[in-house]
Amino acid sequence: MAECGHEVTVVAPEVEMSAVSHAITMHDPIRVKKLPSKNSCTCYSINGTPADCVKIALEVIMEKKPDWIISGINKGLNLGSDIFYSGTLSAAMEGWFHGIPSIALSSPLNSIADSGFVYGFFNNSIFKPLIKSRCKGLFNINFPNSADFSKIIITELGTLKYVNIYNERIDPRGNTYYWLSGEISNEVKNNVSTDIHAVQNGFVSLTPINTDMTDYDRISELKSCFR
Repeated sequence: MAECGHEVTVVAPEVEMSAVSHAITMHDPIRVKKLPSKNSCTCYSINGTPADCVKIALEVIMEKKPDWIISGINKGLNLGSDIFYSGTLSAAMEGWFHGIPSIALSSPLNSIADSGFVYGFFNNSIFKPLIKSRCKGLFNINFPNSADFSKIIITELGTLKYVNIYNERIDPRGNTYYWLSGEISNEVKNNVSTDIHAVQNGFVSLTPINTDMTDYDRISELKSCFR
């Protein structure tokens, strides 16, 4: 993004933070380490979560509010109900909580696409149109596992169901512990309007996210129960 002329400040967790959702650090100190600049970007690492990164960037590190917050590109897709576990999406959501348009970006874990192609596609085919149209919001974007893609599908969240397996193991001291693994179940069929269907068929999915989780259809039902 810096190579495209944007002024970029990078604030990222110093270690892997997958599946931490929107956790923030409250009972331990947050340490900020300034790193050498790269491609004219000012870079920092922190010993916190993705949401911590955005909060401390906005409240401590940056002198002025950024125009956009870009979270990712995450190594691993964040589709459907997985967004509730995603640190990548939560960082973008934290930006949107502060009134800043934000984008979460994810690609397959072992993507066959050239990283330069993915970055270029995002800058030219997604970010530029968003800026030009002045369309602001919270957006979740997933790239397919393809070496070449050209079409963006505007999608809704699909549904993922996992067959969770806890593998039982024994440590060197004879104590039992468990390691979570699992696979996506094929029981749920997602329709053509979902992010899951788009990515599975080689398209880039762009899903607008609403942070209001109120179930409005249930309000009148509940009111009748508690008259």
